[in-house]
Parts: sequence; structure tokens; C-alpha cells
Amino acid sequence: MNTVNFLLKRKSANQEVRISSNPNSNSKNLTMRLFQIAGIVFSTLLSFPALCQTLDSFTVSAGTIKTVVIETSALTRLKTSSEIKVSSSLKSEGKIYGFQIPSVRPAFQLSKKISGDTLYIQTPKIFSPSTIGVSTYQENITNTIEIPFGITVILIQAESLEILDFPSNLQIKEARKVVGSALQKKDISRLECLATIGLTLNGKKGMQAYEINHLGRSTISIHAEEISLTLN
Repeated sequence: MNTVNFLLKRKSANQEVRISSNPNSNSKNLTMRLFQIAGIVFSTLLSFPALCQTLDSFTVSAGTIKTVVIETSALTRLKTSSEIKVSSSLKSEGKIYGFQIPSVRPAFQLSKKISGDTLYIQTPKIFSPSTIGVSTYQENITNTIEIPFGITVILIQAESLEILDFPSNLQIKEARKVVGSALQKKDISRLECLATIGLTLNGKKGMQAYEINHLGRSTISIHAEEISLTLN
């Protein structure tokens, strides 16, 4: 009886050891499998190539349009022409290795709407996705907006604005930086500038506000963080 009891206890102990060791082994195998799957997904499915270069544009006949309202981002160049012409160019480079949210870049396109005698324009924004991983991706957008001289132009928001030609009536409500180099004093009826950070006029720095009245036709109001003008 003693021998039988000893063998039964030994067999029972061996079974307990085998049973208790199985969960640890399964856990290790599962962890290794998860790492392998994650590595495959990370290296193959989650590499986003650069978009290279994309362009969107439209032309609108001046017709009955009296006012153009613009909301723009990135670098925007403003000049005059016989028609309303708007173009936006995207240049991108780099890649994203990892997770990107959202997973697909929104369509790169200009937005326009006509209501009565007013044309509303919105340019595309720079795509800055949230990422988990390594990212070398970046975008540069350049906008060119051409508008006939006699149309009122209202910029409700701008990032970096270069004014190559001044229209007859220009109102800039909010901008980070405005640069203008083709402004003639003889063309001005009223010029008002207000800069929250700094105003540079003909190379002279240290101002925040400037205004002048003259006998020309153009009425210009610029409110921005930084303003740099050349007044001839």
C-alpha cells in the first residue's frame, strides 16, 4: 500500500507540473507571433510614398463679379489681370513609416462659390496627419490669385501673402505676413497698415502702424502680424 500511494503521488505531481507549465509556453508563443505579425504590417502595409506634385486651377469671367472674398493658407501671390484666375500647386516629399491618421490625404482642390456679385475662394490647406512611427513627409503649397483691378478684394485669412499688383480696393483682415513691393504713392487714395509684431516701410523697421491719404484710386487696408511694404 505504501508503494502504491508513493507512485500515485508521484504521478499526480508530474501531472501538476506539466499542466502548470503549458500556459507559460502558450503565452510565449503568442507573444512571439504578435511581434512577427506587427513587424510584417509595419514594414509592408504602413509605408506611405510622397505625392510628388499636384496642381488645381480655375478661371472665372469677371462678368458681374464685384467682390472676391478669399481664405488662403501657405504662400499666396496676388496680382491683377483681365480675368479671375486661381491656381494652387502642391509639392510633397518624404515618407511616413508607421500609422497615419487620417490614412488617406484629402483631395487637393480649390473651393469656389458665387453668391450674387460675390465670389468666395478657399485654397487647399497643408496636410499634417498625426503619425505613430517615423515621418519625413512634408508639403509645400503655392497659390496664385489674379483679379481685375476694379474688383474689391477681401482676404479674411492669409498665411504668407505677396502682393505683386494692388487692386483698387484691398482689405486684409488677418494675415501672418504681408509683403508688397509694387505700391506707387500716386495710385493711393488711402493706405492703412496695422501690424501686431512689426511694420517695415521702405526698409525702415520699428513701426507698427502707418497711414496716408493721397489723390490716387486705390484704397488699401492691411492688418497682419508682420507687414513689409515698398512705397515708391
